[in-house]
Amino acid sequence: MVLIFPGEGDVMQVLYFDGLHAQHRSAELQDHGDVLELIGEAWTQRYSKAQTQLDELFLAAPGLLRFPDGSHAEVQAASDKQTLRQMMAYQPGLVERWQSRWMLALLAIVLMAAMLFSVYRWLIPAIADRAVNWVPVVTERELGAKLMTALDEHTFKPSLLTDAQILQAEQLLKRIKPAKALFPIHLEVRDSGQFGPNAFALPGGTVVVTDQMIRLLQTGKDDLLNPEAEERLAAVLAHEVGHIQYRHPMRGLISDSMVTVMMATLFGDFSVVMTVAPGLLLKMDYSRDAESEADAYAFARLQALGISPDRFAELFEMLSKKSDSAMNSLPIWMRKSLDYVSSHPNPRLRIERARAAAAAK
Repeated sequence: MVLIFPGEGDVMQVLYFDGLHAQHRSAELQDHGDVLELIGEAWTQRYSKAQTQLDELFLAAPGLLRFPDGSHAEVQAASDKQTLRQMMAYQPGLVERWQSRWMLALLAIVLMAAMLFSVYRWLIPAIADRAVNWVPVVTERELGAKLMTALDEHTFKPSLLTDAQILQAEQLLKRIKPAKALFPIHLEVRDSGQFGPNAFALPGGTVVVTDQMIRLLQTGKDDLLNPEAEERLAAVLAHEVGHIQYRHPMRGLISDSMVTVMMATLFGDFSVVMTVAPGLLLKMDYSRDAESEADAYAFARLQALGISPDRFAELFEMLSKKSDSAMNSLPIWMRKSLDYVSSHPNPRLRIERARAAAAAK
């Protein structure tokens, strides 16, 4: 498209879209005062300038003229956009004025970041806490079963432990879980070199423990756990049972899914929303309150069974040994910052709480 301004001889190459087809056409747009005339190859169209809208002009985007019949013209070159601005007597909008002032633009970015953080930190968890009560128990169990299937297909391998070792863990969970559990709680043991010594709870009552977690506690490759190691595994299981009793996995899944949908809304990509649930479970970060709640449940449950919460502390000392070595290479201010922003309580703080619970008995 070409814009011609009589008296000045200005010509601008632009693109014209008729609003019906994706393909653009080249034309000339002549300014006749109150009327804009489009002249293309074997066609002409006239529009009232008063009824033509010039969209907000951005530095890196084309200038956009919208005509009353739904068609529009795009102006690409910066110099042409300046001419277009004068032709249409364009007055910049609030956003454009802000963009021209870097302090205001920076303030807008900060305010947007603060708003998104507030939504992520407080609003979404509050909604998830309420929404979990609307999810029927049977629906949560079905979801947990589907997630376990997906994890087996894409993430985990069958356990390489002996039947006796798996049976020992299953019997231990039977001892740990309460008589009146919210869900029928059961154990799944899987091999996972990717996630190492780990355990987590799925919605609906499934506790997953990796081979690597049990091997961490073994004194020999094919040995059953000795009494002390068995009590350390009991601490892990009690913590995960606490998550199940408080429905933390379902709350976390709702919360993380809402975050995913929010990001997809902001960035316009919904393609991953329905495929991330298994990954969310593996990477889920419960809130500090949820982790502390599950820890407190574990301490109380262990004590009710005659097991000292010291076993919980001992296990976390084993798990955090390597991570502590890596963290110690960081400056002290960074270690404190990482602790502050982490959604999990600091492992050392959890160890201290377990020791305090053991001493308070």
